[in-house]
Amino acid sequence: MKRLAIIIVCIITLSVAGGYFGYRWYQQNQLIKAITPYVKNTSLRTSNALVYETGTESKITFKELFERLESHISEIDNKLLEVQTLSTPATKGKADLAISYLRGCQELLRAELSKYRKQLALSSSMDWVVKSIELYRDAGYYGREYARKHSGEALNEMGKAKQEYEEARLDLAKTATKLIEARNGVSSILSADILVDSKVLLKVVDGNKPKESKTEGDMGT
Repeated sequence: MKRLAIIIVCIITLSVAGGYFGYRWYQQNQLIKAITPYVKNTSLRTSNALVYETGTESKITFKELFERLESHISEIDNKLLEVQTLSTPATKGKADLAISYLRGCQELLRAELSKYRKQLALSSSMDWVVKSIELYRDAGYYGREYARKHSGEALNEMGKAKQEYEEARLDLAKTATKLIEARNGVSSILSADILVDSKVLLKVVDGNKPKESKTEGDMGT
């Protein structure tokens, strides 16, 4: 009799445990189904924005580019909010992987936006240098000192703009590297087909990281 009671208790315990873990699996499966469209949409927006980095899109003004990137960044905010809303204590681990990926995409687009703003600033400063040099060349005797000072200021501004642009490029490479890591994490729960192509991200990293300078031994080879 005692033995039978133990068996019954074991069966009940296993049934309860099975039901508990079965429900947790159901919750997590439902989460994945729910967040898939948000992740896919974010990946598409990010991939579309990265065509400006990979050289497959060039016929666009800076104004249009800035507006598109700002729109993508704003929309990803909405997707982040949706995924955060869907997260529960039982699904937090998987939800956090998706949230990290979405934030990584958003940060990448912010870094890309910053890069192109700095590029525009650099282009404007270079135009200023050209004009200031022309002013110095055409200046008369009495106006030459003013023109020289003007061109010096222009060169200094161009130097600052160039440094800021290079820093923005480095930041873009770093955020692309972080997104690769976030992508690797979320790929454990979502299909790689709905994520940003890792090859494209590597291309962004390679295209924006500092070029290694040649050593003395490499000179002339």
